[in-house]
Amino acid sequence: EPLDVDVVVLAGPARTQTHVAEQFVRRGIHVVSTTDDLTDVRALLALDQQARERNVHVVIGAGFAPGLTCVLAAHAAKKFEQVDEVHIAKSGTGGPACARQHHRALGRGAIDWRDGSWDARPGGSGRELCWFPDPIGPQDCYRAELP
Repeated sequence: EPLDVDVVVLAGPARTQTHVAEQFVRRGIHVVSTTDDLTDVRALLALDQQARERNVHVVIGAGFAPGLTCVLAAHAAKKFEQVDEVHIAKSGTGGPACARQHHRALGRGAIDWRDGSWDARPGGSGRELCWFPDPIGPQDCYRAELP
C-alpha cells in the first residue's frame, strides 16, 4: 500500500536500519539514517545505485557522530586559517541499545582519516583524556569502530 510520506528517519539500533532503508528506497521514499555502525554504513552506501534509479536520497550518519560532529567541525574550521587535526569525543550512552553498540564498537577495528587516507587502528586503543563540561568532567576516551 502506498505511504503518503516524502522522507523517513531511521533511529533504530545498530544492524536494523539497512533492511528497513531498502524497503523505503524501493518505494521511492527518501531515507535519513542515524546509524553509527560501520557495517550498516557500508550496506547503506551500497544502496546508492538503487536510490539513484528511483531518484531518492539516502542520508547516512545523521546522528551525533558522524553527523552533528562533522557539521560542527566544518563550521569551526571556517574560523581558522588552517586546521591540522580534529578530535571527536563523546561520553556516555543513550540507553541499552546505544550501550551495546558502544561496547561492540570499542572491540572492533577503528578507522581514522589521517593525511588524506584512511588508517586502520585497533578499537579500544588511543587513550585520550578529554575534558567535558560539568557535571561530566574528565573522561578517558578511546578509538572505536565508527564511521
